[in-house]
Amino acid sequence: MVKTKGGRDMNPADAHRKEQRRKEVSRNKTERKFMREAASKRSKPDEIKEQLQILLDMEEDGPLPKNLQLKKKALQEALQASVRKGKEDETQQKQLEAGLAPKQ
Repeated sequence: MVKTKGGRDMNPADAHRKEQRRKEVSRNKTERKFMREAASKRSKPDEIKEQLQILLDMEEDGPLPKNLQLKKKALQEALQASVRKGKEDETQQKQLEAGLAPKQ
């Protein structure tokens, strides 16, 4: 039996579930960190491309660790969002130049 902080015995199944939950929370925390970093760089697609290229080069050498896979995923999503935003801005600019009202 596994002991808790209070010295009480804990069911092994409960201990296993608690450990799995702790790992999941840690994983989610790391993923959120990478998403926040990538979101802050959405206005700078050149930086995103550089970092993504570095990760892709590392991936060619061998499989990436889990945390770098998450970072790569976050950077890819940020790059797609940045490109999408750039296209939307470009179409709005063309509409304004043509004298049309922007869509909302």
